Amino acid sequence: MEDNQFTQMPNYGKNINYPDDDKSAKKHTVAVSKIRCSASQLVAVLATNIAKFTHGTLLGYVTIVLAELYKEDAEIDMTLNELTWFSSNCFMSPVGALIIGLLTQSIGSRYSIMIATILQTISWVMFYCATNSAMLLIASSIVGFVYSVSLGPGCTYIAEICQPDLRATLLASNNLFLLIGNFCSVLLGTMMNWRSIALVNCSFPIVGFIAMYFVPDSPHWLASKGRMIQAEHAMAWLRGWTTPQCIQQEFSTLKEIHHNPDKNLVTNLSNKKNISGSSRTCLNLKETLRPYLQRSFCRPLASACCIFALHTFMGSLAIVTYIIIIFEMIDSPVEKYTAAAIFDGLKVCASISCIIVINYIGKRRLVFTSMTGTIMSYLTISIVAFLVSQNYISTVYSWIPTIMTMFATFLTSGGIDKVVYMLNVEIFPTQFRGIGAGIGLFLSSFLSAVVNKIFLYMVNGMTLPGVYLFFATVNITALILFYFMIPETNGRTLKEIEDHFTGVKKIKRRPKNTLETS
Repeated sequence: MEDNQFTQMPNYGKNINYPDDDKSAKKHTVAVSKIRCSASQLVAVLATNIAKFTHGTLLGYVTIVLAELYKEDAEIDMTLNELTWFSSNCFMSPVGALIIGLLTQSIGSRYSIMIATILQTISWVMFYCATNSAMLLIASSIVGFVYSVSLGPGCTYIAEICQPDLRATLLASNNLFLLIGNFCSVLLGTMMNWRSIALVNCSFPIVGFIAMYFVPDSPHWLASKGRMIQAEHAMAWLRGWTTPQCIQQEFSTLKEIHHNPDKNLVTNLSNKKNISGSSRTCLNLKETLRPYLQRSFCRPLASACCIFALHTFMGSLAIVTYIIIIFEMIDSPVEKYTAAAIFDGLKVCASISCIIVINYIGKRRLVFTSMTGTIMSYLTISIVAFLVSQNYISTVYSWIPTIMTMFATFLTSGGIDKVVYMLNVEIFPTQFRGIGAGIGLFLSSFLSAVVNKIFLYMVNGMTLPGVYLFFATVNITALILFYFMIPETNGRTLKEIEDHFTGVKKIKRRPKNTLETS
């Protein structure tokens, strides 16, 4: 048995046949320690996570500014309609999701993230310089646009560069940095003015841009573009800063995945010269759309859209946006800004717990556990808040909705909120991942914008207890549907996940614990 200090990397050059006179290549084929192999992936993920951290600071900042603008003596006057548009900054996310989805297919996840850091810098500058509601709404719309970049290309990049045994943990770390950024902004909100916070946070996207400049592109994306030499060197960098000879087995698998030419398409292209006019246009359109009508794309897309639609109306995203206002509505015994800081701190703790437990219990169990606890919490909040509002019980019991709101957020932040975005980048084949994940995020962002836009109106019409009851009902429905829809992708290679959705081979509902390479 090999020493555990060495990762089960593809053959380390043991089975490679070299020419007799090629002594130098064989000389450089050496074992790479598991620590070194993991470290190279961690460095690349850390660069991505800096951009994610920056967007987390933006999301937390929007919550702070929203609470300031909601005051009667706000520095900048905004109507209720403008406030709801400001809070639903993700109304631009659907646009960002489609544009970035298409752009990622062309330029790759790495460059998409770099573009996001530039937009984040512009947003911070606009927040700092804002003198009227229009400037705030434009800055908020940029935040919404970049949100899709943070969730799409960021997660896609991590999913494609990491080995199966590290993928779930490092994807969870991506969300951890988002929550840490959110927490830092809220924490700063207890100590300084909202304009000063914008000035402080302006430096983070610049650091993120520099970090992404020095890491390689995804080997999967490079291979899909036929850039095999660059893909080989990128994979060697990501597997312990080693030589291409050490990753030949894994790289051979990668080449097989991306070397499946469509013979019928080649025949059609060769016959194009004999076709003219509208017939050629129709043929071009058919050839463009044909890959997206395959089962390998349509089935994952249907699953992603359904999961995102249910997740959005489960309420966790809207509650995060309006949490300071919610604490004020339920008459929290803790000062609202302090409660919000505790709230975001719990989200960070939940994300850390997700990183720790996800490889042990798998994604399915994590989802079902978090959703069950969330349902019980929302029902408790609805009942107690209703009894307090009707004076059936004393306001001294208002601590119960406060505690249960934090408990529910801990469960969702460490469970379903993480897993849905992991699945969105795992279930699509490489050639469709950018567009597929983009469409999924488009739906999620659009529905999130709708929910954020109508949340205050829902509270006015249904009361806060009624809104929580609605969220609990959606969670119950989603729990039943997710049992049949969500496969256990933990420990599975991206090829195994693709085979599951194309019907080649079903994935078992239990997580796979063996260490493999994707």
